Amino acid sequence: PSLLPRLSGVSFRYKNLLEGLASRHECYVVGYDKDFHKYLPKNIKGYYYFNNLSVPTYESQKIFNFMLTLPYMIYIYYLLIILKIDIVHIAGPDTNFLPWVEVTNMLKIHLVYSHHTDIVSYLDSRPFVNNTFFRNMIMKSDEYIMNNSSVTWLMSKFLLSRLVHKHGYFKNQKPNIKILDVGVDRNLFKPTYNPDYSNLWIPNTTRLLMVARIASEKYIDFVIDCVNEIKTASLLIIGTGPDDKV
Repeated sequence: PSLLPRLSGVSFRYKNLLEGLASRHECYVVGYDKDFHKYLPKNIKGYYYFNNLSVPTYESQKIFNFMLTLPYMIYIYYLLIILKIDIVHIAGPDTNFLPWVEVTNMLKIHLVYSHHTDIVSYLDSRPFVNNTFFRNMIMKSDEYIMNNSSVTWLMSKFLLSRLVHKHGYFKNQKPNIKILDVGVDRNLFKPTYNPDYSNLWIPNTTRLLMVARIASEKYIDFVIDCVNEIKTASLLIIGTGPDDKV
């Protein structure tokens, strides 16, 4: 659900990742939206549709179906052997990852886990699954995936700190965690004109710009509170998301 044409940092990260890997390797992609293949790079070797095996990103999506776990484990086992897969990369977090963890460990295939969202805070914007049972279940499964992956990539040291100090991750086991430095493609993102946007900020203040999806896990309230305390700064936020009308 995070592929183009959706415009977000995650979408461009996936685009660059898939294009880069597929230029030198045989890459196969598993997706959860039935039309996701339309937005894949042309050099992808193949794709597979796994229905009802993802936490819903949009209200129209169906929620994860636990009854499909065993059938999909068998299907995953078959795919990894038939396609002769050497490395599996999962990007999330998401509840569908447990079958991948179990099967890759069974076959002794390296599993790389890119963890880009504080999933527990993300539940704040999904009231229909935001309860003690779901929060604890997702935290435990998320930690289990990290502990059983070859490597877990986190997007920032701040995210690692949130997981450890706010949510209590890694009390009993320390997984192999790396911090991923995410760069900007200067060939894709470059200025083409120089409009004057200075009037969008309060005059004679330090101008701060935040570009983000408007959602609770982006800590936008925290940023606004900081700016209100500084007094000598003004903030411009660019983005859209589930909380943009709050």
